[in-house]
Amino acid sequence: MTISKTMLLVIVLAPLFGAIVAGLFGRQIGRVGAHTITIGGVALSCGLSFYVLYQLVWGGAPVFNNSVY
Repeated sequence: MTISKTMLLVIVLAPLFGAIVAGLFGRQIGRVGAHTITIGGVALSCGLSFYVLYQLVWGGAPVFNNSVY
């Protein structure tokens, strides 16, 4: 099984997206909403990181993929 580049991109960008949304719309969504968005982004990143780790250690995913896209 191959780990998708999209998943790796979501791992990196989910916390950034949460911080941007909380920063730009913090007054509209309130303090609890801003906290929920930022924690959700970090939690999504953490969950996907654990999934990728699981795939690398026990799932047999290749560490290096030399195929050309």
